[in-house]
Amino acid sequence: MKLVDTTQQRMKRMAWPTLLFFLLFYTYFQLLTGERNINTWYRLSGEIGSLEKDIYFLEQDRDDWRLKVNRLRTATLDADYVEELIRRDTPMIRENEVLVLIDWEDDKASKEEEKKPTLSEFLDERLAVKQ
Repeated sequence: MKLVDTTQQRMKRMAWPTLLFFLLFYTYFQLLTGERNINTWYRLSGEIGSLEKDIYFLEQDRDDWRLKVNRLRTATLDADYVEELIRRDTPMIRENEVLVLIDWEDDKASKEEEKKPTLSEFLDERLAVKQ
């Protein structure tokens, strides 16, 4: 009878620490391997930061577009802005103005087409100059 009593007392003493151990183990296990684990939290935090940065830049673009739209409304029409748009999109010039057109693509193409001489061509030119 005494053996049964000591076993029951031992079980009562070990129940809370055992329960606490399994609770902590389960929490730790879920933290590392669960659906909402710490790696997922870290990845989502990075995505949130990236999306907040995108939101900031999109808000800046929205504000720029609102400013442009307000400058084109009839109530607040900005004549200088309208002239700038017309000059940019059409070849409109005033009297006594000179229009200079620069074709950047042809300039780049001509630079790429310039071929540097090979070493043998360079030496042949040098030897021809000395003779």
